[in-house]
Amino acid sequence: MPLQVYLSPASPPAVQARASVPAANTADAQADGVVGPDDLGPPPALGTEVRLTTDPTGVVAHCDATQQALAKRGLKLVRKVVSQNAQYGVVWRADMTTPGDSGEPFRLTCWRIPGRTGYSVLLRPLQMFDPTQSIPPLGP
Repeated sequence: MPLQVYLSPASPPAVQARASVPAANTADAQADGVVGPDDLGPPPALGTEVRLTTDPTGVVAHCDATQQALAKRGLKLVRKVVSQNAQYGVVWRADMTTPGDSGEPFRLTCWRIPGRTGYSVLLRPLQMFDPTQSIPPLGP
């Protein structure tokens, strides 16, 4: 189950973590503005999204600050990619590992919640028990 983290627009980012909501609680999460119908944010893989080299929206600066806070706790950035998603706008994705742990990489996805000032971060392992749900590492 992915872990979704909601970030306030404050700097440094304040983090509130919640596990993905079970189907029975989706209505509550939707009412709180956390998720839309069957919505856990942008897809974990880029697909056909256009990669960006600049970001005037501030998403990258906020998500980089989140990544740096995680790095202070020992998480290692492997690769990051910023892209433009038709529904979510600027999306920041990074593959990270936890040295000394299992070493299994995971995807950190960060974006501004559409229509709100807050940010959302989704942590997801790259390799899932069901291989059809696994996602490839970010390419160069």
